[in-house]
Amino acid sequence: HWDPDKYNITIMGAGPIYGLLPGAKRLVAVYRSPINGILTLSTLGGGSIELVRSGFDLIELHGSCPEKSILLIKDNEIKIIPYGKIPESAYGLQKELLERFRDEFGSASFRILGTGPAGHYTCFGGALSRHIKKGGFDIGSEGWMGRGGFGSVMGRVHNLVAVVFGGSQKSGRPSVFSDSRRLNEISKDIFGKGFMQVAYDATTKYRFDPKTGTGGTLGNNLYEARGDTPSFNYQMMYLPGQIRNKIWDRHLKPYFFDSFQKNIIVPKQQKSCGENCPAVCKKYRGELKKDSEPYLWGGPLCGVLYMDDAEKVVWSLDDIGVDAIEGGAQICFLLEALWRGWIPLEDAGVDKRPNMDPDPDHYTKEDSELNARIAVKLAYDLGLQRTKLSTHFREGFRKAVRILTDKYNHPFKDI
Repeated sequence: HWDPDKYNITIMGAGPIYGLLPGAKRLVAVYRSPINGILTLSTLGGGSIELVRSGFDLIELHGSCPEKSILLIKDNEIKIIPYGKIPESAYGLQKELLERFRDEFGSASFRILGTGPAGHYTCFGGALSRHIKKGGFDIGSEGWMGRGGFGSVMGRVHNLVAVVFGGSQKSGRPSVFSDSRRLNEISKDIFGKGFMQVAYDATTKYRFDPKTGTGGTLGNNLYEARGDTPSFNYQMMYLPGQIRNKIWDRHLKPYFFDSFQKNIIVPKQQKSCGENCPAVCKKYRGELKKDSEPYLWGGPLCGVLYMDDAEKVVWSLDDIGVDAIEGGAQICFLLEALWRGWIPLEDAGVDKRPNMDPDPDHYTKEDSELNARIAVKLAYDLGLQRTKLSTHFREGFRKAVRILTDKYNHPFKDI
């Protein structure tokens, strides 16, 4: 019965088998979601490396800082550093804090788990962390703790803009988990092969699957779904199969899937999260990491069927610091509502209706560009709360739907 914005506790730490096992260095945070009030967890690949090196296996966050602050955890010491403002950009905050703390940590490894504006203005903010290597960002290996609005727990509950952690402490974990010879003996007894080979075989989809000719969640999910790829805020499910396949053949395959193949799979643009892991699941192009759900919500589901346009939408969602799945769903909903004429264009601050018609005969590259342009504008509105319409979403999607239904008298729940 407690309001998760007013009473919440965050527990964040490393798991009990921290060591050489791939995946065992994930940082896990547990909290109550401000979206639905339910106990929720989110994880960050590789994040426990820097936490353990800070001298702590697990931390609990209670209460709120008196002003927007940075929590610094370094070599067995914890400090609260006043910051004094809401960040305007999740990526901008990462760059600012890297410059601020680089010399303090020196050669010791550290991480920045930071928010964007959405973590302070809305209930669905995420927390971004870009892996730092040799004093700079290891481009492509960034990670998010976004599920259930963790960035909003940081920003609205604890009044933190970021947690910066790291150091040069050694792990006090049981030596068996870092003894590769012993781990291989156990693995061979169970699986008949070494533990890294077991991990390699189990992560084929994330690295590269020779059966599909692609890799990662985005590549393999697109390959498997093809004409059934979710699009146009799920309106595609009302179309017959041959029409859905036409969407794939005309637009999604040549300009979305093939672009992913050409720019990422062929040149092997892939990294791990910072762990010694054979999955190399981080597929990237430049500074853009390509995961399935963010690129479905920021791509086909919002009527953006061309990869270069989808990159702009996903970047904007990431930059304002939202969980791209939760925030992306709201963007898709608004695009369909605007297309149907249920929300006046002037209320959204746009000058043209998007095209969310799922019929491929009524869709062009220009529509993809138009939908992306409007989606980017709506994303920044949500994160920065720039319009009256965007403020209806401050406390979440479901509450916004009820407000819009009362305000405009359309069946918003249906879409």
